[in-house]
Amino acid sequence: AKRGCLLVQLPPSLRRDRQEEFEGLLEYLADDAAGWHFAVEFRHLSWYDSAVYRMLRSHRVGTVLHDLPASATPAIDIAGDFAYLRFHGPEGGYRGSYDDRYLQTQADRISGWLQAGKEVYAYFNNTLGDALQNLRTLNSLLGR
Repeated sequence: AKRGCLLVQLPPSLRRDRQEEFEGLLEYLADDAAGWHFAVEFRHLSWYDSAVYRMLRSHRVGTVLHDLPASATPAIDIAGDFAYLRFHGPEGGYRGSYDDRYLQTQADRISGWLQAGKEVYAYFNNTLGDALQNLRTLNSLLGR
């Protein structure tokens, strides 16, 4: 059976000064859920640091690329063998529909990762009807 990717979402209150505890969680997950991909969604800006990225790579854990205004992921290289994207809505508060130009930009990024042999997980967490339409548009742009 093919396994997907497990999301580890940190709350906005969890800052990098808790990195040691967080690393313990990653070690536990690595032992307990071998064979799964893991991706972390940071909700506090203090986590976006090269030392944190190195630590994640050492545990084979990816960084979720997301667009929440208060904690959006900065532009980073995808170092592992997968990419995990979460689209939380262009209007904030998990609302609204992404326009076709934005989705084309995302499709171009995803195509590059797929051509490089990476697995890509993309999730829309915006308004229910918009999420489904955005997913269909993205799939169409990717030729799926």
